Amino acid sequence: MSELVTVRQVADCLPISRATIYNLIKDGKLKAVRVRGRMLLLNRDEVCAYFGL
Repeated sequence: MSELVTVRQVADCLPISRATIYNLIKDGKLKAVRVRGRMLLLNRDEVCAYFGL
């Protein structure tokens, strides 16, 4: 199973804002899972693949 990361963790590792990540999720370009009602988790491998890392 691949590691799950938060929007904040992605934004801290990449030179993009959290708002940009939320927009990518909203536009369906990145998949996220909502936990505890508010927190969004993303698959680290999918994020890396999307950004070509």
